[in-house]
Amino acid sequence: MGVSPLTIKLYFEQNVDCCDPLEFFKVCEFVAAESRMASDQWFSAIARLEKAKRGDDVQKMRSKWDASKDARSQYWIAKAEQEKRAKKMTNFRETLEDVVFEEKTVIAKSQAEEIKAHYSSVLDRCEQEKTSTIQSSQASTRTASPEPESSSSSATIRQVESASSKSRSQDDNPFMPDPDLAIFAVLKQAITWTRRGVDFLDLFFKYQEQDKSLYSIARDHIADISPESAFVKFLPSNIRILAMDDTSPCKDIDDVWPEFQKICARVFKPDGSYEDVCQALRKEDSGDPIVAYMLGIIYSYSHYFQFHSSIPSDINEREGFGSFTWTFIRGALTLAGIESRQFEIPITAVDMRKNSSRDLLVEQKHQAHNADGVGLVGSAQIYLAEAAKISNATSEKKLSDMFKLKRDMKDSWVAQMRFICREESPPSRLTVFGSVSFEDETKFYAMDFSGAFRLHQINSMIIPLEKARFARGMKACLTSCLEFVLHLQAEMDRRKDVQALSYKEKVQLEAACNSIPITHTTPEKAPKKRKTTTTE
Repeated sequence: MGVSPLTIKLYFEQNVDCCDPLEFFKVCEFVAAESRMASDQWFSAIARLEKAKRGDDVQKMRSKWDASKDARSQYWIAKAEQEKRAKKMTNFRETLEDVVFEEKTVIAKSQAEEIKAHYSSVLDRCEQEKTSTIQSSQASTRTASPEPESSSSSATIRQVESASSKSRSQDDNPFMPDPDLAIFAVLKQAITWTRRGVDFLDLFFKYQEQDKSLYSIARDHIADISPESAFVKFLPSNIRILAMDDTSPCKDIDDVWPEFQKICARVFKPDGSYEDVCQALRKEDSGDPIVAYMLGIIYSYSHYFQFHSSIPSDINEREGFGSFTWTFIRGALTLAGIESRQFEIPITAVDMRKNSSRDLLVEQKHQAHNADGVGLVGSAQIYLAEAAKISNATSEKKLSDMFKLKRDMKDSWVAQMRFICREESPPSRLTVFGSVSFEDETKFYAMDFSGAFRLHQINSMIIPLEKARFARGMKACLTSCLEFVLHLQAEMDRRKDVQALSYKEKVQLEAACNSIPITHTTPEKAPKKRKTTTTE
């Protein structure tokens, strides 16, 4: 489907008065094969309006649908022809790119070696100049009476030391230019980002130029297109929703778990409490995977609701995440056939990034970041989770977790690309996933590459913390988590549909992977001032 269910709902809420079926099809970018799905989404919007008792809006949408019958038929016929032509052009372009970018890969690798050699020579020259300056100073001290060091000599030494220090820091964090898009074309990834005539990649480059903040992720070529991001706020208001649209394919819950809606109808009453849900689940078959998923969540809440009508606010981060948020997420991952781990899991991609260029026989190994939860496909950490306390969490923790997750997801993308390219051709749109939980809200993300590392927010949920109206909150969280894992399933399917590589192709892809600029090191925080107390 062209966009996420959340975005479709937002589109109708903002455009009911002026919505048009053909415009809706274009905005959501439905392909010709999804014409039935597009119709279902239109009538789902009508159903929501009927439920909200908005009769006038319902009549408007029905009238527009009936009036556009012939136009809709012509639209889908033209769309199918357009896609057929586009497919032929894509095949031709890919064939041409394979030839052209094979040569560019060799050039890109050569440029990377030149950069490395350049900074190595800078370091050697600085050390030589520093040694020469010190020796000259010592010689003049032995032959003349002691004099205060001249300002010019002091400035020279400071300049040499500064250059040497800068070169050393660049050894730990080498300067690299923005990625050569030819590298990513070799890796079968999209190198343009244009929608409905808007070149978002060009807009991102302009944003990069002006974003000089210390904790910038744009310098790592990450375009955050989640609703609250600075980049989205930088965009003109009339194209923000277009930039935020998620284009990853996703099946419907009913297609994968057809019994889900029927069970929900029996278990979750509109204003049902925690006790109501418990009582309804006792009548269900506990052997059903969906029911077992629901029972696991109920059991996690049972201890706390035995003593309180709402979850206590003094629960720590690990207990809150493991007992409530992760119970929803892990159950959905299990249903989708995705293995998971929780609590302080080392992120293998960050470990690789920090230590791959270090000589561990003589240098100390750098510690990897830890994740609060991970989803595994084989040994690949396809999903990373970060979490804060479910009550009274600090805003600093929220910003820190978001900054950490975005960069860790990029590292994960690069590491998984390397792993896949050892034996197989990478999927055309490699994607990794993540989430950040702050208090009772969790936001789900996906990262792919299309001229830049694009971070999409693809769903969200708010976990219930009170007995009252528990049914409504639990059902909403179940739905969000299942929709999220369907994205992971789609990615797993794409990774299975790949081809084996020849040795020559492996060498080309390895060279391309080695030319991807590494993530910058985390800026050091300024030490906080201690509070002082006075005594009389």
